[in-house]
Amino acid sequence: MRGLILIFFLSNYLFAEISMSISSAPIMYLGEERKLIVSITSDKNEQALLLKDPIQNKKIPLNFYLAETGKYVVNIYIPISFSALPDESDLYEFSILKMDNPIIKKSLAIVSYLKVDTVRRKQSDYFYKNNPCTILIPKISLSNERKWGLSKILRRQKSRLTNDILYISDDLGPAKSTSFGIEGIQDLVLSCKELLPYDNIHIQIPQFDFFANSSEEQIRRSIDLTVQYLRNKNASVFISLSPPKRLPGYENRHQQFVKYCMNTARHNFIKYKGPDKIVSSPGPLRLAEIKIDSQKWQTENCTLSKSEAYNSIQCSFPGDSTLWIKQKVDTVSRITIDLFCEKKNDIKVALILKDKDGLWFQILSDTSMTPGQWTTNGFDLSIGSTQIRAPKQLSAWHDYYKNHISKIGLHFFSTSKVTQTIRMKKIRFFKNESPAKPSFNGLKQNKTKVSVYGLMEARFDISNLGKLNPFDPDDISVQAEIIDPDKKKIMIDSFFYQDFERALESKFEVLFPRGKPHWRLRYRPLKIGNYTYRISIKTASIKWQSKTYHFRSQASSSGGYVKLDKSKLYFEDSTGQFYYPLGINLHSPFDKRSDKMLSISRNENKGSFFYDYFFKKMHKAGLNACVVWLSPWWLEFEWSSKWPGFFGLTDYHLANLWRLDYLLKEAEKYGIRLHLVFENHGKYSRFVDSQWNSNPYNQVNGGPLRNIEPFFTDTTARKIYQKKLRYLLARIAHSPDILGFELFGEINITGDTKKFIRSPHKAKWVKDTILYMKQLDPNNHLITIHYSNDWKRVDPRVAGLKELDFLVGDIYRPGGVIIEDIIETAHENGKYGKATFSTEFGGSFKGSSPTRLEADLHAALWTNYMTIAAAAPFFWWYDFIDRKNLYFHLKAFQKYIKGEDKRQFTQFKRYNLKAISVIRKVEAIVLTTSKPIFKNNTAAYIWIFYNQDMRIYPADKYARTFNDIELSFPMKNGRYKVEFWDTRSGKITKELKHTVTANEFSIKNITFTRDIALKLKINE
Repeated sequence: MRGLILIFFLSNYLFAEISMSISSAPIMYLGEERKLIVSITSDKNEQALLLKDPIQNKKIPLNFYLAETGKYVVNIYIPISFSALPDESDLYEFSILKMDNPIIKKSLAIVSYLKVDTVRRKQSDYFYKNNPCTILIPKISLSNERKWGLSKILRRQKSRLTNDILYISDDLGPAKSTSFGIEGIQDLVLSCKELLPYDNIHIQIPQFDFFANSSEEQIRRSIDLTVQYLRNKNASVFISLSPPKRLPGYENRHQQFVKYCMNTARHNFIKYKGPDKIVSSPGPLRLAEIKIDSQKWQTENCTLSKSEAYNSIQCSFPGDSTLWIKQKVDTVSRITIDLFCEKKNDIKVALILKDKDGLWFQILSDTSMTPGQWTTNGFDLSIGSTQIRAPKQLSAWHDYYKNHISKIGLHFFSTSKVTQTIRMKKIRFFKNESPAKPSFNGLKQNKTKVSVYGLMEARFDISNLGKLNPFDPDDISVQAEIIDPDKKKIMIDSFFYQDFERALESKFEVLFPRGKPHWRLRYRPLKIGNYTYRISIKTASIKWQSKTYHFRSQASSSGGYVKLDKSKLYFEDSTGQFYYPLGINLHSPFDKRSDKMLSISRNENKGSFFYDYFFKKMHKAGLNACVVWLSPWWLEFEWSSKWPGFFGLTDYHLANLWRLDYLLKEAEKYGIRLHLVFENHGKYSRFVDSQWNSNPYNQVNGGPLRNIEPFFTDTTARKIYQKKLRYLLARIAHSPDILGFELFGEINITGDTKKFIRSPHKAKWVKDTILYMKQLDPNNHLITIHYSNDWKRVDPRVAGLKELDFLVGDIYRPGGVIIEDIIETAHENGKYGKATFSTEFGGSFKGSSPTRLEADLHAALWTNYMTIAAAAPFFWWYDFIDRKNLYFHLKAFQKYIKGEDKRQFTQFKRYNLKAISVIRKVEAIVLTTSKPIFKNNTAAYIWIFYNQDMRIYPADKYARTFNDIELSFPMKNGRYKVEFWDTRSGKITKELKHTVTANEFSIKNITFTRDIALKLKINE
């Protein structure tokens, strides 16, 4: 390990920001992934930061919040692996180019400075100087496998260390077995000729009572033989029969440096405090699991041993055997491996390339293994290679996949029944040649004639991407300049795309890449006429523009995009047709809270197949909208690389993006629009459903932020997030099947503490983000923000933003009838002069009883329609609706509102009615047209209900029937048509003509069970 040590004093600064440029060369050889670790420590305060390697020519801000003034140490270092590496190769280069922060220059006195420009292969000599190697041996009988495992370790050390002390120790804590035995000592020492290069050998042996099967005399005899054998070989031997002493610089016996261990359990790396600052002061050093019998290789259906010059692989055929090792190949064009087999064979050899999630490619060697001769097997990893196949996947080799390979394997297979020993040596890696510049290839357009609002999609390839990140416009920006029929120029981003095929396996959706990754452009014309476009590519090395392409748009019956009407209170489409969203909250394909509420246990994630099922159900019920979350467990596409499918910041989950495409396509098919929630609150909250530990913006996951709240203010975080938005909009902003973009779900409960709930930083972030999105979205999709629980949580600074198109929230409560909450929410959220509705409701946020949830579902639909809310509320517990088959509530309501236009209905009135037959509380909610004088109303929607049945929805045998109900309210004089609607079947049960005189509509003898709805319209 090497480090840069700075000792400095802080004067008046309690915050120090260190900026530096770090240049490093990625490791090309077999071994562990390297890390770069930076820590600041003192006796009073210690903080640390872990950065992933490699980091190439990027300026990295390292922020440390120091608690008080005093003396601190800045320590920058890398943990160094001691895996077998090719000879004559630099292991690592590490240079600190500059530390140029003005605060540091002015207030820090640099006392000591150590610069390490190059760390070469002999770093182990430096590391072990004054630091003996310790090999831990568990208190168990050694199998043959363990014996040669130790032997291999010692051979490896032989070429690394001279003039050192070798410790053989039994210090693994309390013994679980006491049968170590004399034979074990003899096998360990007498058979290990690799001990000989050491001048000093220290064998630590446990107390005699650990040897249950051996006498003290037997043990001493064994030790004497061992000492005599080693001294005959000119080695100085020291034997200790007492418990081992603490090694210098180590805190305690359980934190010794465990580099090689017979036990496969995990061990902490040490906290070293010795005289040589080679190992860091306490910092975030990771756990390591080390198997000495694999030398970093993992084996399947074979065993591996190592001699002086080669590895020996024991394989039994017929069948296959595989060796795996962690290794990146992003800068490798070719790999060669020397193999030897003594017997006649028909063994085939393949190189397997695999990413962290198991997506793999195979290269079959065309070289046969000649018995008794070493043969060199070559594997071409270049992008144009004809050798590479993806047997189980349908994907094609591409720079994108090459850059994500993290493991390579050697695969041997044969049809003969035989046991073979295969020897392996000299694995060579050949670097890529200087990459060619990116180039544009083969654009294909789906149509040359499209309808207005119809999709024009073009696909094309850009070769020679190399290590360019296709998701980062700073690396490569691909845009289309579109000229519409009015000669207006429109700039649209193209996006990197991978197609997939899906399958349902044991109730889990599985996606398989299909074909080669490529680029796509999506655009929907808004006008009839001729369009032209050209593709431009911009990188650090090129600026290029394609030839001109053409397409023509024609008349369409499509309604286009969701817009706000003139009042800004309701929705309409591009043709001016009224649109009232009605649907369910289908946030994700599974919901653990719902399962708990319904007392069901299941292990499944049907993914997009789940939406196939529900979209059909919704379409049959006449529903036209649903809520979908881009959550980490569903459609999020930027998350911690610790999760399957994710690769951290600005490296997107292509399978989840394909799923989102699929949902939009199916939504179009079924006439459903999606309300997309970009960020669920848990991603950015420490105090409610926190997922911050897995958030890629978190420093522990390689992100730029130590805490959550700077996400809303930090410039670096803002730029990274804008890249995410830019990609997403390039991919989906074409779609008219989007109700709206919800930037944050329950934004009020984001942050590190509750003090941040109404921070003004949130309002600015929302405004700036909306303005950025509007620049990129040619179709001006509506954008909103969401608040939890109820309207009282809404921050007026955010809700009042003119940039915010509409406002959404929850309606959860502990008890009572939901009617009051629906009315109050519509009234209070409506004060901001925006369209508003609720995207979550149904009992409390933990659920409720079936009868109460059904009452909420029914009452919310009808109450909400009688208010100025712009959409029906979205019921959270979709599985409850489906399992109880309660779609009839939604279908009946849909029939009532079908063809209606609420935009002139804004006069809300609530009435208490008298029931002559029983003394119960019966109410009516009336929504009438808006006129300057209330008595000039010419139409009305009316819902009459029994209050108690809207608290707990009764079964038919318990439902109350009411007779002789009277209702009256102001209306314009005239002849009216009155319809009586059954709210469960959606059927008209009675129609009549009614004449209004004296500007008062009055009707008697209304009979209903539970509730009833009326429509009243004047016959002009």
